[in-house]
Amino acid sequence: MDDLLSLLKNGQRINVVYNFRKWIEPHLDEIKHHTKPLHFKFIKTSNGVKLLYKGLHTQPWVEAPSILKTLPQGEPDIQTPNFEKLNIDGIQRNQRFLRPLYSDQRDGSQYIWWQKYIKHVRALLASDELVNQYLLRNKKQWMLDGLPKLSAEEDTNIDSAIPIEIARMLEIEQEQPSVSGVITKVVFNYIQEYCLMYVCE
Repeated sequence: MDDLLSLLKNGQRINVVYNFRKWIEPHLDEIKHHTKPLHFKFIKTSNGVKLLYKGLHTQPWVEAPSILKTLPQGEPDIQTPNFEKLNIDGIQRNQRFLRPLYSDQRDGSQYIWWQKYIKHVRALLASDELVNQYLLRNKKQWMLDGLPKLSAEEDTNIDSAIPIEIARMLEIEQEQPSVSGVITKVVFNYIQEYCLMYVCE
């Protein structure tokens, strides 16, 4: 696991997951078409917060209808791990076949890691108390409490914060390529000759 994390910039293990869906679902208004590719942004106004969206980045922002009927309070519960679909016996059996493929044949640290992981999961499967202790030990600060707060005077215009290099890349992506007249004429003559040969045959 440490080798994998070393390949990922700022990679971190996720040991605890909040049950965000259960927490937010009772407060959601009816939402449609939000799964299509869209750009979203939130802005702070004197009356609260507005959600804006658009399709292409060149299109204007459109104010979205309210997505919340009420505001959720507190924080979500921690999601209890579910090991029902984890074939721990199969994982353990495969270790003897996979061991020769590990890159650390000298010290065997990867094989040792898997053995500790399997032992750890078996212990969690056997004890709800150990599961609760694990969740409490790895609980992190609820992410919304850690977000920076914006004052009403702060600029919330995301478009103005786009780096020049990114803005240029977006412009190039939307450019309509134009083919020169010479190339167009050559291609046209080739197609015309091909069609005449095909018709003659």
